[in-house]
Amino acid sequence: MTKELFFAQKQQGAFLNGQSLNISSVSQINQALLAMGFPYDVHKDPLHCIEHFSKILRTGTP
Repeated sequence: MTKELFFAQKQQGAFLNGQSLNISSVSQINQALLAMGFPYDVHKDPLHCIEHFSKILRTGTP
């Protein structure tokens, strides 16, 4: 829809449509802004992604 393709590889960087993205130097998750997309088909385990996101958030809490 927006013709944007984001992708990343561990220790290779993150990219938007093949162009390198600047990555934050924040090393603590509780000081970062996290964004995540969720599947549109609620009939295919809608809580699965939310559970993963919740685990990520809990790892950064003091």
